[in-house]
Amino acid sequence: MSNVLFLGMPSHGHVNPTLGLVSELVKQGEKVVYFAAEPFREKIEATGAQFKAYKGDLDIFTPKNGQTAGKPGGLFTVMQQVIAEAPEIISDILMQTKDIKFDYLIHSAAFLFTKPMVQILNIPAVSSLAVFAGLRHFSTTRFNQFPGAEVMMAAYLQIAVQLEETYKIKMPRDMMELLMNKSELNLVYTSKFFVPDPDFFDDNYKFVGPPIFPRKENLDFPFEKLEGKRVLYISLGTVFGNFNPLLYDIFF
Repeated sequence: MSNVLFLGMPSHGHVNPTLGLVSELVKQGEKVVYFAAEPFREKIEATGAQFKAYKGDLDIFTPKNGQTAGKPGGLFTVMQQVIAEAPEIISDILMQTKDIKFDYLIHSAAFLFTKPMVQILNIPAVSSLAVFAGLRHFSTTRFNQFPGAEVMMAAYLQIAVQLEETYKIKMPRDMMELLMNKSELNLVYTSKFFVPDPDFFDDNYKFVGPPIFPRKENLDFPFEKLEGKRVLYISLGTVFGNFNPLLYDIFF
């Protein structure tokens, strides 16, 4: 039986795919401490894991101060806001778990503080990829094209130096290296058929597919109204795509 620290990204697209995994780990006797945001408490506790809330808002995919991840530069602006709180967030995670000796860490691939936490805890890590694998060219290219990139990078480096001095660790010089985190084992919930450059991925990547889990959530959606009708289903979408929000306004 091992103690497992799970550092998730507090957004539905990142939490939901992990629930089946966490449930199975608990059934196998693992003790899982899962960090996310308060709205996810109920579904995480339903897996048998112990829920803990982050001190700050780590959801980089939700609008903040008029910015959204789907707007040009929006993702990077939100990232900067979250990274500015890094010292307090990391300190709080360590404080909430100070009496637990963890055996390994599972983290969302997009969890911004993976690199410092892995070094601080000095334990094996597993990366949970809820998005398509193969986005290695995405971050730096788009970030360098953003007009405020230099200012953001300078602000990030100040935080990076502060963390290095506090925890005696090494932080990447490029802020975008915090966005996609590879570990000793990488679990991908999509198919390898969706990967644009499969040769890039070694045996450390396991394409496990969707971990189906009966969440038994109470839904008030009137499914009965769809009977006998032709239904168009639009998924949550992705911050990595080009879409016009007006498309959604047509239906809602």
